[in-house]
This record gives sequence, structure tokens and C-alpha cells, in this order.
Amino acid sequence: MNRFIRCLESDPDLHSIEKDDLPLIIQNLFILTGCDYDSFFKDHGKTSFFKTFFKYTEFITTSSVENNVIGKLSLTNSDDISSFLSFIRLIGCEYWRKCSSAFLREKLETPEQLYRTVYSSNLSPKENHIAWISKIREALYSIVPSEEFYLPSFDALFLHWKRSYWVSRVWVQAYCENVQYLSLTDFGWKLEIDGQLDVIWDSPENLQKVINNIKLWTAGCNCLKSDCNSKICGCKKINMACGPGFIVVVPVKIRMLTHRCVIQRKQKKILLRLLPLLIL
Repeated sequence: MNRFIRCLESDPDLHSIEKDDLPLIIQNLFILTGCDYDSFFKDHGKTSFFKTFFKYTEFITTSSVENNVIGKLSLTNSDDISSFLSFIRLIGCEYWRKCSSAFLREKLETPEQLYRTVYSSNLSPKENHIAWISKIREALYSIVPSEEFYLPSFDALFLHWKRSYWVSRVWVQAYCENVQYLSLTDFGWKLEIDGQLDVIWDSPENLQKVINNIKLWTAGCNCLKSDCNSKICGCKKINMACGPGFIVVVPVKIRMLTHRCVIQRKQKKILLRLLPLLIL
């Protein structure tokens, strides 16, 4: 292990990282990208993430006032938003490789160049990162084949980061005789009434959007009009928006969702399958 650390310290791609931070950052990179205690990102494995990290190391995990980026993947404080923003840059850079061609017209060749174009001094660091990763998310819509390949919502990423922080705090105590465990319910999990521990996949607001989308695409009067004035409109009678129902021919991604709804019928089951895949 010591030899491995020395190899990392001498790697030219990692020269921007302080040597004291390097072991912890590499460990956290492993946790954040999916481990036995945390979820992973569909179609984005360890090899891909590590390649991305080595390619954009300075942008991802080196605070730079000049480049308007803050934070690094050290995960030393759960209240430090800068570490989370470093994680957002890691995710954005990783998903960038899937949609980089969408930015060729703007002559943007790297995710860092995209960040500079969306950056505004009137916005907070968090708001600038939301604007940046939203651009990448929009570019992915027309490229990825189905829902599970989408980029998770900002809130979902924050909850994932909190769970990863909890794991990191446990791992750094490997040599301690008495391990201190932080409260799971403060870090992206919830305790159900029956005592079962469950994952909080996303914010209530985003989950409600998913429920509304399911209702729209799986029920309605077989139309997509937002101002339907038909007297026989079943949607209007029950104060719901018009929707395509089950018989309309819709795009592939929506058709796949509708197919699941027809088979499973119960919205609860549908929602449980979609929670890890939220793209909002």
C-alpha cells in the first residue's frame, strides 16, 4: 500500500493534489463511485471514473480562485459544501464524456471550458455548479437510451454524497479501538416504522414530480392538450392534467415507462424502481 501511495505521489497527473490529501481523496473517490455501502452510477464504472479523475484532476479537486472553483474530495466535514461541489465536478466531468459532442458547435472541448461559460459572479458557488451540471444534463436527454442512464438530480447527488461521507468517516477509523458511528438518519437514510432502514433517494419535491409524470403518461383522456375544453374530458372532471393514457404512440423513453406502468399497475412499485434513476 505504501508503494501504491508513492506511485500516486509521483504521478504527473496528480501533481496539483497535496501529498497529505492524496490517500484520503483516492479512498473517497472509490466510495463516491459506488461501494458495498453505497449505490453506483449506471454505465459508469470504477475504471471510467478513475480515468476521468486523472484527466481532470486539477479542475475536480483543486480549489482555484482564479478558475472560480472550490473544494476537494477529502470529505473531512459534512457541513463543508465545497467538498460536495468537488464531487459535483467529478460527476459532471464523468457524464461529459457521454455528451461532449453536443458542445462542439460552441467550440467547448472540456467540461472546465463549459463551466467558465456559465459562471456568473452574481451567483453563489453552489448556484454556478447547478447551472453547469444542468447544461450537461440537458445535453444528455437526446443521447442516453433510457431512464437509468440519466444524470441524477442535484438533490439526489447531495444525498448520495452524504451517505458516502458517512462511509468515509467509518473507514478512517479503521485503526481506532472504539469506532464512532454517526447517525444514519442524518446522512441520507431513513428509519421506517417497522424498523427497516431505507435509502432517501431524492427530495420530496423531486419525488412528487416523478409521481406527477407517471400520472400524466399513464392516465388521462388520450391527449396532450394543456387547455382541453372538451365537455367529455375525463381529466377535467377529476381535476387532472390531460395525458396520453396507454394507447397513444409515444417516444421510446416514455413508451418504456408506460410499459412498466401497464405491467405493474401499482404506482408505488413503479416509483420504487425509478427512485435511483431520477432525472429532474
